[in-house]
Amino acid sequence: MKRQSIGLVIIGLILVFILVGCGESSSESADKVSVTADVESSSNGQAASEQTEGATSSVHSIADSSDAYFDEEGNMISQSEPEEESVAEQQIDFLDVVVADEGRTTEKPLFTPVALKVGQKIASPTLPGGLTVLFAEVLEDSRCPIGSECPAPGKIVIRTELASNVTPLGELVMTIEEGQDGPTIKKVSRYSAVFISLEPHPIAGETIDPSEYVAVIAVIK
Repeated sequence: MKRQSIGLVIIGLILVFILVGCGESSSESADKVSVTADVESSSNGQAASEQTEGATSSVHSIADSSDAYFDEEGNMISQSEPEEESVAEQQIDFLDVVVADEGRTTEKPLFTPVALKVGQKIASPTLPGGLTVLFAEVLEDSRCPIGSECPAPGKIVIRTELASNVTPLGELVMTIEEGQDGPTIKKVSRYSAVFISLEPHPIAGETIDPSEYVAVIAVIK
């Protein structure tokens, strides 16, 4: 009987040790699973955060680089500031050149070139509802004079003042490079101002009085 009791006690102790060992192993496995899950969760959260920051940065970059321009009616003109362009890119049929009326604004239909002296204006298609362009001054005339040989082509630069009805729209500087194909066009609100030519052409040994300049300007749409 004693031997049987001792045997039962030993077996019982063995079972206790086995159960305790399994409990600790299960606890450690659970802890490992929990730690792994926490690490993965943290990694996923960090990746998601980085993706969100990247997307936000991209959105800000696009928003910051986009500049929209609108006319007086609220219509968007373009996503960037309009630049000068040569008429060679688009063929335009102009009407015959008209000499400006003395002492007042010359009202002419669209696509009608008007020869303006300094201080004269063209308004197209009408004075109340169109674009008014005043030929203010010649800023530069570096064209090669007739009778001379020049190492490089020059250019003509004029300053104009714009208005719509009685609303001033500011100044507009327009340039024609010597040898350029076609006039220079600049978009202004619903219309475009067109700088076609400037006379007279410089002559070697002669000086042009500013009052002698005549700029041919038109308004198109």
